[in-house]
Amino acid sequence: GEELNGKEYVYKEPKLTHILELTETLKTAYIKITGEKEIGHIDAGKDVTKIDPKKCFLQITKIDPYYDIHTDEELDSSSSSSSLQST
Repeated sequence: GEELNGKEYVYKEPKLTHILELTETLKTAYIKITGEKEIGHIDAGKDVTKIDPKKCFLQITKIDPYYDIHTDEELDSSSSSSSLQST
């Protein structure tokens, strides 16, 4: 929905989570959240101004390990940053 357009979220996933697995997990979750029948996927770096504004899209921009700022140690999980583009 419109309220999710351009929002960015951080997700914690188990170590060695494959990008395709993460994408499918997030698509399934956002289908439930938005009530849409389908969530498209946009490759990172693609110009999102050229997408169909009537459809929901998921764009995973990067996956980075998460470090605790208090201990500066890598945690057992990784985090991924993603954006949901929808109108």
